[in-house]
Amino acid sequence: MIQAAHRFSEVSKQCSQLSGAIIDDFYHDFPKTITADELRDIKEALLGKRVDAKGNVDHSSPVTTPHLKLYAVVYDHQIDRFSKLNQSDKAAIDLVDGISFWIWKQNQNYKKFDDYLETIRKDYPSKEILTGIYIFNSGQT
Repeated sequence: MIQAAHRFSEVSKQCSQLSGAIIDDFYHDFPKTITADELRDIKEALLGKRVDAKGNVDHSSPVTTPHLKLYAVVYDHQIDRFSKLNQSDKAAIDLVDGISFWIWKQNQNYKKFDDYLETIRKDYPSKEILTGIYIFNSGQT
């Protein structure tokens, strides 16, 4: 993911309309397989810091794409994950610029939408929130 973030940063230098990257299934991986340190490396690679061929980020190198934002996908069934993080992992969430919140089964969850957003705003204050609902699953109950 570090090298992918770096490649995205490089592409954004040629395509100015790119504004950021989203880590899908964020809580599937964080903090189990993506640690707080690795999240920091992903963010810094996205911001354009130097990355070597092995994926090591040079933290002392300058930022070259400061406009790029990092988002994390949170699904409705993961709404409680933030509250279960330890303090160190909660602090690492500061590296994320926004939350991409998705509802999987619209018919089952649309009445909870306001409550979901209230929880997202409480758990991730000052984060940009992008919301989505899967149309494909809107017929499921």
